[in-house]
Amino acid sequence: YSLLSGLYPTAQGAPSLRGTKELLEAYSTMPWLRAVTQKIAHSVAATQWTAWAPTNRKRNRIIQRAALPDRHKMVKQGAELGEWQQLESHPLLDALANANDFLVGPALLRTTQVHMDLVGEAFWIKERNGLGVPVGFWPIPANWIRTTPTPSHRFYGVSFRGWRGDIPDTEITWIVDPDPANPYGRGTGIA
Repeated sequence: YSLLSGLYPTAQGAPSLRGTKELLEAYSTMPWLRAVTQKIAHSVAATQWTAWAPTNRKRNRIIQRAALPDRHKMVKQGAELGEWQQLESHPLLDALANANDFLVGPALLRTTQVHMDLVGEAFWIKERNGLGVPVGFWPIPANWIRTTPTPSHRFYGVSFRGWRGDIPDTEITWIVDPDPANPYGRGTGIA
């Protein structure tokens, strides 16, 4: 734990990097940047998501940790042997397909991929139902995230227009491409 106190010497996590807002705005003003990132984002948004479950209801960590080609092969073999079944519906599949009241699933995935390509990180606020299950995701630009959580302050500092507040780390999903020079800081993108 003393190592963590060295990584996070203050109660606040890493602020957004200078120029993040301008990189995200460049998508709207630079046609070549938009063309490249949009091509990748459309490919990601076209992904067909599936969910599989073991028929014996036991978790299989070997498959979970396998490399993607091996995982596909193991699931296919397990499905042929009746050890795995594809789920027709699942709350996560519904949330990915529906996103939220303003965006459909492909728009959420395109926005997320553009954020990843430009600044190396994307954030989703989770919308939950009455049982606490995530039923939707709301993308947030990285420049709206003032600070990230630390072991002593488990909140994201968020600022949008005139609103500022802290949101618990359990309510935001942070998808990040870590900076190799500081893997515990903010993400780094190709822009």
